[in-house]
Amino acid sequence: MKKKLLNTVLAACMLLSGCSAPAATVQEQADENTSGIITAGVKKLDFKNLDSKSYDEEAMRGHFMKFVFDLYAKTAEENDANVMLSPYSLMSALELAAAGADGDTLKQMLSLYGDPDDPEATIKYVSDLMEKFNSSGDVKLKVANAAWLQGKIKDSPAREEYIKTISDFLGSEINMRDFGNKEGLKKEINEWADGKTDGKIPELIDDLSPDCVAVLVNTILFEGKWAKEFSGSMRSEFHGKSGDKKTEFISGKAEVYLESSKGKGFAKYYDGGDFAFVALLPDDENVSMADFVKELKPSEFEEFYKSGKEEVKVVMPSFESRFKVKAPEILQELGMTDAFDPAKADFGSIGEGLFIDDVIQETYIKVDKEGTEAAAASAVIMSKNAVSDRPEKIVKLDRPFVYAIVDRDFGTPVFIGHLQDI
Repeated sequence: MKKKLLNTVLAACMLLSGCSAPAATVQEQADENTSGIITAGVKKLDFKNLDSKSYDEEAMRGHFMKFVFDLYAKTAEENDANVMLSPYSLMSALELAAAGADGDTLKQMLSLYGDPDDPEATIKYVSDLMEKFNSSGDVKLKVANAAWLQGKIKDSPAREEYIKTISDFLGSEINMRDFGNKEGLKKEINEWADGKTDGKIPELIDDLSPDCVAVLVNTILFEGKWAKEFSGSMRSEFHGKSGDKKTEFISGKAEVYLESSKGKGFAKYYDGGDFAFVALLPDDENVSMADFVKELKPSEFEEFYKSGKEEVKVVMPSFESRFKVKAPEILQELGMTDAFDPAKADFGSIGEGLFIDDVIQETYIKVDKEGTEAAAASAVIMSKNAVSDRPEKIVKLDRPFVYAIVDRDFGTPVFIGHLQDI
């Protein structure tokens, strides 16, 4: 029986304000940021030559691997439970948002999983991974992106370059909608995600706030089965953190035995050999998973994974697990702070006044004799900065004030004084 390995959904609910800055006042408005006013600047990133953009694949992979283990360690540290994450899903969805970010907000986001000094290389890397996954042969591995954008926001709800970027290079469907009917919109998005994930994520969105004007969604679906099915099964005890429990175990051959200074394990292939289930059992029987993961570095995992030797017999529990995490604190501890700060977040290439309000991921996995079913759903909820709803600026000189007549070339006052009585 064919099994589903991975389907991942990431939604970003972006809440935009209703005004954008004239290009002539960009520098003036940038200066205003120091007083807590968020303004939309001109996009400084160049996505025009992404088709021919080159990058160091190993370096980009290194950035992503660091993100994988940093995210995993922080999540394990803060959650005393079974933990399962989809870092690839989170990277893909964050990149949908990062394509519209700028300044320190963009740099901090890319510092998590990409090259903060080369945003074009990062988006090209994410794009190339998506293309690679969608061209898999022996297994079914499909990645899809979609954006639902408010179609009736005055003054450019989502700028043309941003829409073109996520459409052309991240393969995103673009759905312009009237967000007035939140229940209807929620139903549409959930049905899309449900279909793309083969029914594993039937209700991604629980609610849309009244101010929500954009939702970004990423899905991943993998269908495969073991290259060599597990041949045996038995009931035995699993010695868990909360005590011993009798459960169903499966047994059989795995293609590769693995070992390192931290433990031993195996790699068991899925059909075609392009993907594998990898397990690592700590040598220390008493170590907590949080402590073990905290000390596990990307280089050590590489050492473990490349230690492959002969076939090995494996016995493992047939298991089913579900995990949900709220990740804002985790991402902020990893250095992505400005995106969560209403006074500092800069998503000006999408619209004015955005900040990330919440990040949620839910995952599900089932492993049995025939294969693996796994799913993940992630939501990035973005809210509108209340400051951005301010009325048009007005200055009323109804009390004493200073005035000057200024030479515009040099900015020097030719006359300066003040008026305190009329």
